[in-house]
Amino acid sequence: MEAPPILNHPIQARMIPQMSNPTNPNEQLDAPDAQGVTMRQRLSRIAGFGNVCSMLQPSVMASVVARIDPRTERSLAMKDGAVAIIGVRGSIIPREDRYSAMYGEVGCENVAERVRVAVEDKRIKAVVLDVDSGGGSVEGVTEAANLIRSLRGKKPIIAHADWTMCSAAYWLCSGADEICAAPSATVGACGVITMAVDEQKFWSELGITYTPIAEPADKADGWGMWPNSEKYEPRLRQYVKDSYAQFTADVVAGRGVDKANFTAEWAGVYSAKRAQLLGMVDKVRAMSETFAAYTANNATGMQATRARKSIDLLKAKGNKRT
Repeated sequence: MEAPPILNHPIQARMIPQMSNPTNPNEQLDAPDAQGVTMRQRLSRIAGFGNVCSMLQPSVMASVVARIDPRTERSLAMKDGAVAIIGVRGSIIPREDRYSAMYGEVGCENVAERVRVAVEDKRIKAVVLDVDSGGGSVEGVTEAANLIRSLRGKKPIIAHADWTMCSAAYWLCSGADEICAAPSATVGACGVITMAVDEQKFWSELGITYTPIAEPADKADGWGMWPNSEKYEPRLRQYVKDSYAQFTADVVAGRGVDKANFTAEWAGVYSAKRAQLLGMVDKVRAMSETFAAYTANNATGMQATRARKSIDLLKAKGNKRT
């Protein structure tokens, strides 16, 4: 009987960016070697992710797009250990403080640290990010997504949209091994947006005039209560472009998707099924099903819900700065 894999990453269906032909990874995977065997065929014969890793350089390993095989779920379900469920609910901010829960915010730095603690905890066999976030700020997200991606290969890291995974929340979760979505989930809005606000008319009608005193003068840009310098809008546009470029690079590396497809389609907002067709989501299933997949007793939805409330566990242990 064939032993189930610890982690089965179907590399044959995805992209390894460090290949010699990164613009067309399928061509590289399907090119026969001297023995007439393609890399796709060789990798498909390998059951264990550890064996795959031994064939690849460390820099390539981190960029292999991970997907979790059902055999992995069945194997882990029979093993002792807990499933850590880490909440990603609310607006994404760089780092949580004492008021974050009150305002419905979650720190991406904190989430990544909780994932790290869970991965290193021998009592935990799988990590599930319970995501319900429409996005937030860009600060800190690339670092958090890259930290999560660097933890791949030790135990499954699953991001589950229950119910919303959009914008910065998707960016953060692109580092996970796999992305699941509830059937009625909303996924997408992968882009960066900001605005320049002109409040001069509003304040003028109230009879209030503001006079900025700043050195240099363009330090006063962006307040909205007085005119901006000519430098302001071009700088703001460049900031958005730079942020989106980083967003794109992280999702392409984490999900192994084609950059052109990402930039053409993923700014839209989609249902779970449509997101799956676009490659944004790997599995469409209820959160209770994701939890049950890793538990030997095939937990019911009610059991999974109770567990989610009780296991949202790693705040105190995972980040001492909160």
